[in-house]
Amino acid sequence: MMIIRILPTGRFPVYYRGFTLLEILFSLTILGMLTLLTPPLLLAVIPSLRLEEATKKSSVFLRQAQKLSIITNSETVVTINTQEKWFRMGNEGKYEPFPDEISVQLTTPESEQIDEVSARIRFFPDGGSSGGQLIFKLDDWSNFVIVDWLTGRVRVNVDTIAKE
Repeated sequence: MMIIRILPTGRFPVYYRGFTLLEILFSLTILGMLTLLTPPLLLAVIPSLRLEEATKKSSVFLRQAQKLSIITNSETVVTINTQEKWFRMGNEGKYEPFPDEISVQLTTPESEQIDEVSARIRFFPDGGSSGGQLIFKLDDWSNFVIVDWLTGRVRVNVDTIAKE
């Protein structure tokens, strides 16, 4: 059995009070404003997330190629096509596409250029590579994947403002 205490004034004690209508309306107004503001903020972030994802996928792909060349003690070649937007490991190996909205620029030594839109990055059994740099661009953002020719180390510079 629950006992409710009533004060001499005929009111309940303070700890039994609920919310007033004004407090509820104020809370609902704030929640409504937040739901209106959130989608535009998320839409502004999504393109940069796609750019970051493409950058990280390519760096993982290149690191896998380097590890494969060290493990198998043989040269591994990664072919990159910037027009059709894909990577390929070896001649018939693993294939990885880029998102269409992202533009890709590739800088490699002249000896690794296949044509104007394709080039190779070679990884050697000692861990080194032929080197190269990939630039991923989307709107005003650009991210870089740099492959060091001496060590074969793959570095990523993410969220850098593009300078035209």
